[in-house]
Amino acid sequence: MKTQDTTREQRFLFKKAQKAGDIFEATRREILEGKARFMDADVTHRHDITNGAGIYNLLLPTNDKIVGISDFQGNQLDPGMNVAAGRIKIGYGKAATAGNPKPQDIVYSSKKGDFPKELLNAKLIVIQDSKTLMKLPVERFTVGADSSKAQGEEDALALSTLLLLAERKEIKVQLEFHPSQEMPDGADAHFFEVRFIGTQTVSK
Repeated sequence: MKTQDTTREQRFLFKKAQKAGDIFEATRREILEGKARFMDADVTHRHDITNGAGIYNLLLPTNDKIVGISDFQGNQLDPGMNVAAGRIKIGYGKAATAGNPKPQDIVYSSKKGDFPKELLNAKLIVIQDSKTLMKLPVERFTVGADSSKAQGEEDALALSTLLLLAERKEIKVQLEFHPSQEMPDGADAHFFEVRFIGTQTVSK
């Protein structure tokens, strides 16, 4: 792999492939032999957090992969798909419970002023193979104003430490709320989205 022709995320995947165990063996060999295909990644998951409290799981083993809702089947990525996430974007939205809203119907915002304080105080956690990859306050991912640029350019948090979401491995995405706080009661249903943006391997 010629480093001058690669992105930060591609180099990260190559480095991970040098150590057995991080990436599934067949894909690992493809990366090391320069045979792997790469493409831009924007892996999205949206979930109802109306009952959010304590440690709240956003990604469930029973999750179905559906365009507009989730790019995960269960709590795993597709075979051959390994994501080096260099940025994470989150969003919050709400709608009247009476309308029986669904995650795909919600308009999500990253603006801090649109978030309830209970959610701003929570932490977003990503766990894989029982190892915590990231644990950061939700407020860190919010922005102060709308942007005229494409989503993910100015309203996503650039990570100093990239995340590897590997195929065939259990992934947990959680919100951890303050012990005395939970999502506010009322007439609204609450929704949360998380998007892992970077580079992914593609199964041939």
